Amino acid sequence: MLWHFLLETFVSELPPRVPEPVQIMDDIEQAGAYAHEGEEQGFLAPLYLFHAIQASALIRPGDKVLDLACGPGNQLYRHARINPSAQFIGIDAAEAMLELGRQKLAGQGVENVELRIGLMPRLEGLEDASMDVVICTMSLHHLADYAALEASFEEMRRVLKPEGRIYIADFGRLKRVQTQRFLANQNRRQPDVFRTDYLNSVRAAFSVEELCGAARSAFGDALELKQTDAVPLFVVLLSRNREGLAGGQQASARRIYSKMSWAQRLAFRDMARFFRQGGFPLASNPW
Repeated sequence: MLWHFLLETFVSELPPRVPEPVQIMDDIEQAGAYAHEGEEQGFLAPLYLFHAIQASALIRPGDKVLDLACGPGNQLYRHARINPSAQFIGIDAAEAMLELGRQKLAGQGVENVELRIGLMPRLEGLEDASMDVVICTMSLHHLADYAALEASFEEMRRVLKPEGRIYIADFGRLKRVQTQRFLANQNRRQPDVFRTDYLNSVRAAFSVEELCGAARSAFGDALELKQTDAVPLFVVLLSRNREGLAGGQQASARRIYSKMSWAQRLAFRDMARFFRQGGFPLASNPW
């Protein structure tokens, strides 16, 4: 991986964005493979815990939090566990994803989450200035084009309270097709449908400039940019008024981390180091 990232630094031109062939993941096999990799022992678990910890630094007791494109609820489940006194609304365009999310949350006894069908560029049924926090994790690349990206940020601004907070994370577009293919195929134990989705996702990523441009159009300079060191594999846009995690949040994050396998903990620490070197340290270490 380091070799691929080194080669990225020597390339100046970004390839064109390739939108995903299907923006809404309503195929049962596709949705199931994605949901499986986000479970506690799945490939995506370290990434989900990282973002849950970082986003929780913006969530306060009693907050009403909107999670955009929540999918099968694996990321949202971690948010809800770390922040049991907040109320979450998760929206997604795919009913197959929401059904998996309902099963997941009900099976785990999570009661502070409501799931709804909805589209990011058009948040119907959500009132103006009704949310304390808006979260969107690894989902903006599902949008069809830049116009939909701009519309999504405008909708985030509309539903967010004047003093509300925001946490947006996604892939940044990489320069080399070879790097994109390497990332998608680095773990051959994953099902073909998941690796195909991964490749489609990194190819559909917006550039850092596009993400920042759409965010600035809606929020001005209220958000700050964080990204992984040297190469924008992952990009985060978030409110500047971040705080440390409270004691209860820290304890919940530690419990999630303690149940990870050795390999997952190593992946989590690598992710945290990759971001820390880019200027985005953990809000709280879970070990």
